[in-house]
Order: sequence, then structure tokens, then C-alpha cells
Amino acid sequence: KTQNISPDSKKLSVSDIKKAPHLVGPIEELQTFSLKDFRRISANPVQAAQRIFDKIQSLEKESLPKKMEAIDAWKRSEVNQLYIEIGKESFGKGVPIAQAIDQMKNAGKECLSEQEFDALLDLSTMLRS
Repeated sequence: KTQNISPDSKKLSVSDIKKAPHLVGPIEELQTFSLKDFRRISANPVQAAQRIFDKIQSLEKESLPKKMEAIDAWKRSEVNQLYIEIGKESFGKGVPIAQAIDQMKNAGKECLSEQEFDALLDLSTMLRS
């Protein structure tokens, strides 16, 4: 004799499926940093850049290679790539940063503000020293 099991009783609903949390370390976090993340740290770009600098400096306390790894990870982040793109655009076309930013915005690209660019310029300078 076969059991009469309704086909619906074995179906999983989407709420039954849970994604395991993916933990990231500070270096991976720096590499995956988005513009949204940067703006979420602080509404003040200078403070946001300072927080990133502090995070990298804290890794230096562990070891110099960890700090270098963190800087490399930061250089690959979306935020830093936007900073580089704006700098190249400005330098390549011989236009001021503000104009390069306006051109990117007008092209519908996600873009840093002038204040964010300046804060990242300062951050880059601090990371080189």
C-alpha cells in the first residue's frame, strides 16, 4: 500500500533556504569596498578616508607585509578605481578634476564628488609616506 503524500508537502519555500554568512577579513573588505560603502562610513569624505587609513594602519601593527597587502587590496577597490579613472580623465584631457567629474556624471557613470576625490587624494598621499 502506498502512502498518499501530497506533492506540496516536500517543497521548500524560499524562506527555508538560508545563505550562510560570508565572513570577510579586513584585507578582503578593503578590496571589495564600493562607493556605497565609502559613503556609508561617514557623510564627511575626509572622515571616511581617515577611517580607511586607520584600518590599514591597524594592520601594520600586525606586520608590515599585512599593511602592504591591505594597501594593494585598497588599490583594487571600486572607490580607488573611480579615483584613478577621474585622475586619468583629468590629466589625459588636460581638464580640471571638477570638469572630469562633471563629464563622467553627464555620461551617466557612477562618480565621486569633488570632496571625495580630494579626500582620496589625501589618503593616497598618506599611504605613500
